[in-house]
Amino acid sequence: MSDQDFYHQHCRTMAFIAGRHFDPKKVVFYNCPESCYFMVNERRIDIKHNSMWALIKRDIELNLKK
Repeated sequence: MSDQDFYHQHCRTMAFIAGRHFDPKKVVFYNCPESCYFMVNERRIDIKHNSMWALIKRDIELNLKK
């Protein structure tokens, strides 16, 4: 598995977890060829290769409150 394949698998996993915790209408996942990210209240939260769920969740929760 290449680094890019691993990255996109990581992105899909983060999207699945987010879908179980948050309303998909408020937290939208985008999977582009070069990057993956969530859009929350018009703010972009990038998913990096080493992003941990706890940090992504915190960023989403902070942006949902704004």
